Amino acid sequence: MNKDEEYWEGRARKYDRLAANYLDKSLFRHEESFQRRAISRLIKNVEGKRILDAGCGTGDWCIYFADKGAVVSGVDISKTMIEIAKRETKKHKLKVDYEAVPLEKIAFPDKSFDIIISITTLQHITNPKRFRKAVKNLARVLKKNGIIALIEFSPPKRLKSWKDPRYMRYKTRGEWIGIFSKEGLKLVDEQPIFFIGFRVLTYLKKSFLSSKNDESTAETKLMKSKLRDIASLVQRIILFFSGLVDLLLSGMPVFKKKAYTSLFIFKK
Repeated sequence: MNKDEEYWEGRARKYDRLAANYLDKSLFRHEESFQRRAISRLIKNVEGKRILDAGCGTGDWCIYFADKGAVVSGVDISKTMIEIAKRETKKHKLKVDYEAVPLEKIAFPDKSFDIIISITTLQHITNPKRFRKAVKNLARVLKKNGIIALIEFSPPKRLKSWKDPRYMRYKTRGEWIGIFSKEGLKLVDEQPIFFIGFRVLTYLKKSFLSSKNDESTAETKLMKSKLRDIASLVQRIILFFSGLVDLLLSGMPVFKKKAYTSLFIFKK
């Protein structure tokens, strides 16, 4: 088991459905809504198309596309996440073929898929050699004129203050385009995805919900409970108003290449 597999297996066993996403459900749903809006703008009719979800996690996107009539396969490095994905897909009474396998080892025949989607997955392959093999493998199993829809953290330039966490290796917008260009794929469209409320919410949670006092008195428990209620209300307000700004920015051409996260459409 490599380090990446170890990390995501651990999350899956601990957090179940939320393992591949933010642990805060409201943040997860908020970000997912913007990702889906971006996907729906650039990927229209998928009925009958063969789709591979490369790094499917707990199956959210597999379920989304299967429900729209696509023939979906989902692969993920975590066996536990695949089991969760199967369970969730069964609840929706949909059919998806799942397999627990790293992207560099998928064994589908050449030119198997019309569309490959990879939602914040490749940035989590921390080994450079495995990363290169994964990208080559995705290009191999994509049909001619097929597309890869990629959502990744992709700032316009290197960030001086950024330090990659152990589970992530970010790349700039230009680096992502260059990586896929080397495999014969051309960028044909992109959609910026803004999420400006995230940093504000992260700061608020650290400031108001963290405490250096480890005492567990009834008084401190009550205070923490009240703070959580207030923070939850503030979070909903911030997400609502920041969401309006996010929508506005994502629709303005001038900001197309300035987002820190984008949906890229590459064509073979």
